[in-house]
Amino acid sequence: MARFFRSWLAERLRGVGSRRMEALMKEVMVLDDSGNSDRLKFCERVIELCRMQVDEMDFMDAIDNTLPPSEALWKQIQQELPAFVQPEPRVLALMDQLAVPMAIVSNGGGSFQRAKAARAGLDPRFPTGRIFTSEEVGAKKPDRKMFDAVLKLFEVRPESVLFVGDHPVNDIAGAASTGMQTCWVSHGRDLPAILPADFVIGETWELEL
Repeated sequence: MARFFRSWLAERLRGVGSRRMEALMKEVMVLDDSGNSDRLKFCERVIELCRMQVDEMDFMDAIDNTLPPSEALWKQIQQELPAFVQPEPRVLALMDQLAVPMAIVSNGGGSFQRAKAARAGLDPRFPTGRIFTSEEVGAKKPDRKMFDAVLKLFEVRPESVLFVGDHPVNDIAGAASTGMQTCWVSHGRDLPAILPADFVIGETWELEL
């Protein structure tokens, strides 16, 4: 998401200085909440931030006017964001080392999430049936249905599963409520005390089993 918006903001806010652009990027990432905020509300807030920086008409000319601005931006994100995803060699090396069945559990649309997984180099490691999206399951994390779908696929008890995620509620609280073990990917943040995880790592590639 960060790579997409650096390009998107640079294209539409050409007169904005580098310091203000960096401040805007930080605001956008906070609003994004690692992809967990409501997508249309997120797009609406981003557009509001941009409108404050440039002339209204100039900015609106850069938006697809066949749809409401927030919907147009979300459509553009879905179409273009996967191209900005890059493989992380340390994550791919970890995937190759782990001799255990794995699955991806994600809130979002099926084709969108699979396109991102493909660009990240993950699709060979997660064959069809091992990427669970909220659109296809019919529920969103932290709903138990998302986690039960994984348990059903692998035919295992929840305590034998380690769920790795970076969202305190959707990932850690959701998986823990099913009885799964949990690993918090902190990205330098502190996990709320009311949501203890079994394990804590800074980045995904630090995982060891």
